[in-house]
Parts: sequence; C-alpha cells; structure tokens
Amino acid sequence: MTMKRYILTFAAVAACMTSCDRMMDLTPPQKGPADYDGVEFSLYESGSFDYYLDNPSYEYSILIGKSHTEKAATARFDIKDAAAFGEGYVALPDENWDLSSEEVEFKESETVHEVGLNFRDLTSLDPGKRYVLGLELASDQIAVREDRKALTFYIYQEQGGEGNPIIITTSEELASIESRLKSGQTTYFRLGADIDMTGTEWTPVNTTQQKLIDFDGCGHTISNFSLTTAANGDLGFFSFLRGRFANVRFENVTVSGNNVKAGVVAGRAGEVAFPAVIENITVSGADIDVGETTEYHTGGICSIMEGNDSRISRCAVDADINAYWSAAGICGYLAVGAKVSECRFSGNITTGSRAGGIVSLMKFGTVENCHSSGRLDSGETVFNGNPGPNGGIVAYTIPPGNADRPALITYCYSECYQTTRNQCGGILGYVEPAAQLTRIEHCIAWNECVKSTQAPRSGRVCGYFKQAVGIDCWANPDMEIEITGNPAITEDEDITAPATKDRYNGKTATGPLVETARDVTGFSSDIWDFSGDRPVLKWEME
Repeated sequence: MTMKRYILTFAAVAACMTSCDRMMDLTPPQKGPADYDGVEFSLYESGSFDYYLDNPSYEYSILIGKSHTEKAATARFDIKDAAAFGEGYVALPDENWDLSSEEVEFKESETVHEVGLNFRDLTSLDPGKRYVLGLELASDQIAVREDRKALTFYIYQEQGGEGNPIIITTSEELASIESRLKSGQTTYFRLGADIDMTGTEWTPVNTTQQKLIDFDGCGHTISNFSLTTAANGDLGFFSFLRGRFANVRFENVTVSGNNVKAGVVAGRAGEVAFPAVIENITVSGADIDVGETTEYHTGGICSIMEGNDSRISRCAVDADINAYWSAAGICGYLAVGAKVSECRFSGNITTGSRAGGIVSLMKFGTVENCHSSGRLDSGETVFNGNPGPNGGIVAYTIPPGNADRPALITYCYSECYQTTRNQCGGILGYVEPAAQLTRIEHCIAWNECVKSTQAPRSGRVCGYFKQAVGIDCWANPDMEIEITGNPAITEDEDITAPATKDRYNGKTATGPLVETARDVTGFSSDIWDFSGDRPVLKWEME
C-alpha cells in the first residue's frame, strides 16, 4: 500500500496544525525592495516524522520557500550523519529513498518550489533495526533560516511488530493482550518483568486465523496464576493458541473447571494451517482439577495440539492433576503430526479413564526425548465399558497410522508408579487395533510399578500391542509387576515388522538406568546429561 502525505493549502494547514514537532511558516513572501542580505530559504514544514516498516512505500511533499522575490538562488538538501541521532539508529539505505530534485533553482520572481521525497521497499529492510533519514536545507547563495531547515524521518517497525514488540510489565497490561492483537498479522509481545497475578481473574486469550501471536517471556515469571473461567470451553492462558509462546516460568498455578479442555498454557493449540509452537515453558507448584467432562482432555501444558508444524519442546511441568476423564503431564491429545520433544513431567495424575506421563491420546504424532516420574492412577470411571489405559509416556494410540504417518515414541524413559483397571505399560498403555502403525523405539521402562487390576493385556513396556513395532526397548529388572491373571513376564526381542501381541515387555536391563540410556539405547549426549544417577535433559541444567 502506498501512503502519501499532502501539503494542504495555506488556510487549511493553518486550521489543522497539531504536532509540536513540526513547524510551519505561513507568512507570505515579501514583495518590493529588500536588502539582498535579508533573503533566506526556509521549509514550510519542518520537524520529525515517524514511518513504519510495515508499509512498503510512502510519498512526502516538501515545500521550500524563499522570503523575497528580488534574488535568484539555488537550494539543496544535505544528509545528516545517522550517528547524530544516537547509537540506536542506522542510516536509511540510498536504494530505499530518493528526491525528485537534488537541487532546486529559484528565479528572482519565484518564492515556492515543491520537491517530492519517495520511500520504497521498506518492507525489505531488517525489522530489528531503527532507520533514520535526516535532511537539512542548504544554499551557497543565500541564508537558510535555522529553525526551518531540518526534516528527520524515523523509520522502524510499528509497535507490536517483530522489531518493536509490545513490552508487558504489569498484570493489567498482561490482561489486555487480546485487545492489542492486530488483524492480518502476527503481533509480538515480550515480558519486561516478573508479574504477580494475585487477585487477577483471568480471561483466556483467544487468537484467530487473522490474529496470530508471538509471545516471548524472556525468562520472566508469572506467579500466583488462577484459571477458573473458560472461553469457548477452553481453559488456559490461551483458549486457542495460534502462533508462538515461549520462555515463561509459571509458579503457583491453579486450574479448575468442569466440562473444559484445560491446560496451563492453552486449551487448544495449533491447527494444520496455523500451527502453535510452545517452547521453554516451566510450570511449578501447579494444581489442576478438572471435573465432570464429556470426554475432554487435560494437560499440564495444553489439552489439545494439532498440526504438522505444531510442537511442544523443552517444557517441564511439576503438578498434581486430577481429571474426570483423560489427562497427561504435557499434552492431553496430540494429533495430525504434532510433536512433543525434550519435555519432562513430575507429579501425580489421577483420572477416571486414561493417564499418560507425557501424552494421553496420540493420533499420528511424535514424542521424543521425554521423561516422566511420579504416580499415575486411572480407571475408576468407565466410559462405554472401557475405563481406559495407563502409560508412562503415552496412554493410548489410535488411527490413522501408517509407515509415512506413524505414532512414534522414541528415546524416552519413565519412572512412574502406575496403577489402573485396564491396559497398562511402562511406556505405552494400549495400541488401538486399527492404529497401524505405532512404533516404540529406544525407550526405557524404569518404572517402579506397573499394575492392572482387570486387564491381563498389560506389560513392562506396552500393554495390548496390535500391529505395532518395538525396537531396542528395555525394562527395569526390579520393576514390580501386578497384572490380572499373572501372565508370565517374558523378554521380547526387537519386533521389527508390525505384529500383534497381548503385551510387549522389551528386554531386561543389565546395568543401571544411566548406563542403559547412554551405552545401550544411545540417548544423545547433546540432549541428555549422564553425570547423575538418572539422565537429565541438558536444557534444564542451563
């Protein structure tokens, strides 16, 4: 879009002068005899102007006046050094602007000339920089009025753009972010301070396909955060997140509601065309309690995440979660190619149906380099005759799944104590019979206990294993196994082609957990630290 600034007629300009940064001289040039030494040039409008990199081009009209008619002279513009405006500015490149005339010749009888200033291709410039163009009217023949000779154009990203984010420092400002989202673009926010939300009733922020967000907490903390009011059935900091949310610490969080999709960060996150990225989020001291629902999911980070480019990475949750139906430490329902990586959950999860240490229900997605610990108790409430499975990493995988779009769990380990009425596994609880293809690779079930009171199809690594693949998976030799019917716990070699088994026990580890992860399954030393008695994600130690 091209925007043009017009110089109005003298009477109109006099009626609408508003800016104290701009000076306009509307006195008509003098006629008749004059001392040549008193003739001078001046700008009809001088001062400073702000333009934005969001628009590709602007046009500006400059009016130059000569005070008397008795003398011919030439006017020009000199360019001021950008350093004169401070270290925060760089010179606007020559290719992004031009003047219609570099020099303007005034005849004796002429008192006014117009010069066009054109700005172009501004959207190609670096949005992280602030540009400046300083012009000064000059002449070698006559004087130039000192207070009417300078024009300065500051060109930068409009606030809320990538190079000029909106800085949030108070709870009131945080509560206003939805009202500041701009249509047709991504609006950028940054936390500039820790924020205590005590006494603030939070309304979840809703992004749309037209109003996206990039929110970076810059390592700051949001504390004493209470979430009790849902929006469109979604409960979280966001009701629906489209965009990016990163680098925030949540401390002392309460989430409570009925018939809601709930998570500390978002109820729903991402879709195919508008992904969500959640990264570097820590949640500590969280109490999440979701009452009676109609088969909704609960997650420590989000309830639902969808989309090939959607992901949750480098997140850690310490929480107690109670849910009527389905819950997980990180994401309740992961689908349509979304990914969870380098995440940890520690705490207790109690549900009426499904419980997963990282993900509860997965439909074509990936969980990699994750770890869970604590206690998972599930299965007291029966839905359609199925109380639901329990898995140390993922509770349940469902269709679709094939060689190109598997449900993949890899390089994960769990130390959870697990109990349920239905299928139970230290890594995965249950593979839906039509869920081809589910793959469990390079995982370690280091669980203290795997217990099912009513489902013999339970195992050390995975419960009911239908048309699935299991490669290089290992189990704690001291794991307590309590399974209805007491089926024999036999070792399983790698299952490299889709197979159906009542359970998948993996192989029995012969060394401690750290050695099994580092030396046997090949956990990456770029991601994991092996200096203690258990593998720790390196990002948590930074």
